[in-house]
Amino acid sequence: MCKDCEETFSKVERAFALNIFYPYQNDTLGNQDFQYGEWLYPFIVSVNWRILYLDLAEFRKSQSLNETSLKILSDAEESMRNFLLGNIQNVLPIENHLFLFPEISIASPEIAKQNPNVFFRTSAYGYILINTGFNSFYVYSNLAGILLVTIIKKAQGEVWNNTIVDPSGGIIKIPRNVRSPLINDVLEYCKEQKNWPQISDQQKQKIIDKIKENINKFENSRFYKFFMADENLKKSSR
Repeated sequence: MCKDCEETFSKVERAFALNIFYPYQNDTLGNQDFQYGEWLYPFIVSVNWRILYLDLAEFRKSQSLNETSLKILSDAEESMRNFLLGNIQNVLPIENHLFLFPEISIASPEIAKQNPNVFFRTSAYGYILINTGFNSFYVYSNLAGILLVTIIKKAQGEVWNNTIVDPSGGIIKIPRNVRSPLINDVLEYCKEQKNWPQISDQQKQKIIDKIKENINKFENSRFYKFFMADENLKKSSR
């Protein structure tokens, strides 16, 4: 990005952190309506544009996408870039959504054993999803339980209630309900944790020793809260 673009991103990033990220992590946002300003729309566009831009470069290099899919993503990238440069007022018909992960209390045994509460609430990642079965296209980011979604092309019958972000600001209301192929992919991504490298016994012992130094601090930590939520989830899913 150019210098002016980076400065603009810094401002909207700060607004997102103060108004959504920190309140959500501190459990003061939760299951309630909340307002957002004009800063949220460009924040989501900028975060997901970077992912789209970088992944598109890889797709072009590897020639792994068909021409139709490549054009859909390329057109979306151009529209998002033009918005960030101030050339257009929005990226319609592309939609931007925000979804806050609630505590996961019901799940299949396969999902439960992957510690989804710890995974979603302590990780940060993002990528493109192309669902060929539904002919739908998305870019999404998970920021410690805050799902930022850019829907390039919706699936038929897809539902996002009280999650859409308006360019001029607005209110994210409750209840927030989603029925989308994207959610299935998000859960599948969580299941793939079992293929990640495991920490060594020596590393585990170091962590245990560190916890023992201050048990009270650990029991009051966010990680412990999510860990216990996953332990309860495993019991209820058996």
